Amino acid sequence: FRTIRKLYHNAKIPLGGELFDVPDRGLQFADGRLLMGFSAGDAEKFAGLHALAVLLIIEEASGIEQQIVEAAKGALTGGGRMLMISNPSKQSGEFFDSHHAKSKLWQCLSTSAFDSPNITGSEPEIPGLIDREWIDEMALDYGEESAVYAVRVLGEFPSQAADAVITLALIDAAKERWLELM
Repeated sequence: FRTIRKLYHNAKIPLGGELFDVPDRGLQFADGRLLMGFSAGDAEKFAGLHALAVLLIIEEASGIEQQIVEAAKGALTGGGRMLMISNPSKQSGEFFDSHHAKSKLWQCLSTSAFDSPNITGSEPEIPGLIDREWIDEMALDYGEESAVYAVRVLGEFPSQAADAVITLALIDAAKERWLELM
């Protein structure tokens, strides 16, 4: 919400509406449009939230508890949409499922550090964005085969949970072999 406030106040063309100091009141327009922010810790904040067109944006979606996602989905009646943004850091939860078991319900996009304009050179360098030095440090620090490198640099889900004995990749391979025998 801090970023939204900054963008609102620095807009080259006035956006109109009334911007409140607290995220759950947000930015409100006379025609009924509004932009609100919620903490992920309270599912009840989503109760009763309905409008003609709702767009829910969930940041750091890998860490959002399932009951919060379920409550948020209740606001998606009438053509509402949900956008989940996150590093793919966990092998469970709605964000993981959106790229795996529930992938038919989602439009999934993945971005690698190598897609950054600072790496591709497609745009002028953006200070503070990922650069080649950071990628090289991650490779040296964790190794290119590590889960940390996969998540933070490649934008991929880790192949093994931190507390797992058997990797997800081994389970998937065994499952494929079993299905071939059937």
